[in-house]
Amino acid sequence: MSPSSDSGRLHFLHSSDAWVFTGAIVYSRSRTDRSSIEESPSDAQPLVPSAAQRRVLIVDDNRDSAISLSMLLSLSGYDTKTAFDGEEALSVAQRFDPDVVLLDLGLPKLSGFDVCRRLRTTTCGRALVIIAVTGWGMEDDRLRSLDAGFDALLLKPVDPDVLRQKLREVAR
Repeated sequence: MSPSSDSGRLHFLHSSDAWVFTGAIVYSRSRTDRSSIEESPSDAQPLVPSAAQRRVLIVDDNRDSAISLSMLLSLSGYDTKTAFDGEEALSVAQRFDPDVVLLDLGLPKLSGFDVCRRLRTTTCGRALVIIAVTGWGMEDDRLRSLDAGFDALLLKPVDPDVLRQKLREVAR
């Protein structure tokens, strides 16, 4: 698998397949206002973590998607780990102590909704930034993710500019 960059988009090429990160934000809420809506950013700045390296846990049962997103963030200086189901996500989160979790909703063994709820019950989970990264974008999905404790929801495929904006926001 070889990465190449093109105008802020990262493509991963493998055999005849190509994966491109693009997409839109569905909603985002601040840590205090749990209902605010934000638009997709128009500025294109590099994915650069704050002075202290940020730890990001990426959870997706689609291994190619999780690994590609991990590569994108690792190339930009983030410390990343991946998990491929809900139970593994909880285990890795406990050991890795991430700053941010990018969490798919439709996971085997334990849903992303349940993982988020469980993470929120831990001491470090209350301050943790948890972003749903999913193909589920219906109104019910947004409401359920808000109720579960997610801070934002990004639609797959993820737009690197939107991800940049979210990571800049959480680095503050």
